[in-house]
Amino acid sequence: MVASTLAPVENVLAAAFAALHGRLHGGADEAALEAARLVGSPGAAAGFVDDCLEHGTKVMGMGHREYRVLDPRARYVKSFARELAAGTDLANTTATLEAIEARFCERMRAKGKHLHANLEFYKGIVYSAVGLPSDFFTPAFAMARVFGYLAHFMESRHDNRIMRPAARYVGVVPSPE
Repeated sequence: MVASTLAPVENVLAAAFAALHGRLHGGADEAALEAARLVGSPGAAAGFVDDCLEHGTKVMGMGHREYRVLDPRARYVKSFARELAAGTDLANTTATLEAIEARFCERMRAKGKHLHANLEFYKGIVYSAVGLPSDFFTPAFAMARVFGYLAHFMESRHDNRIMRPAARYVGVVPSPE
């Protein structure tokens, strides 16, 4: 959308990075890791999930807007996280994430929903295992997407039309006076 305004490439990239940084997108990895550390052990995971669901709190890293089945990338990241964490101080955190995921999926299935862990849920373990500080998680993820961002930018220059967000008013329609 920003590229359609003919903004320079550095502004387009800055907007893309800013959008990715929120906890509902690229920043969910840090939030999921933080939650697992606060929960502390696999045995406390069910209580954590139940509490989140009872209070309407999101369990970060669970579910995906596009994938209505298991995010295919998440399966590999989970396996890689487990492998990297084995025998390290991250093993308990990984086991806690797995317990959170199991309880969350169990609760969702009971409601007839099929939500799964997404890519972000276990990615924090992978980044931590390679020594990346948590405040670098989102920038590292963004760097992997730079070439895609640039490709979209270049495409937008060929047939540029300004993009506008679609809006639909859902409030009370005022009566005519």
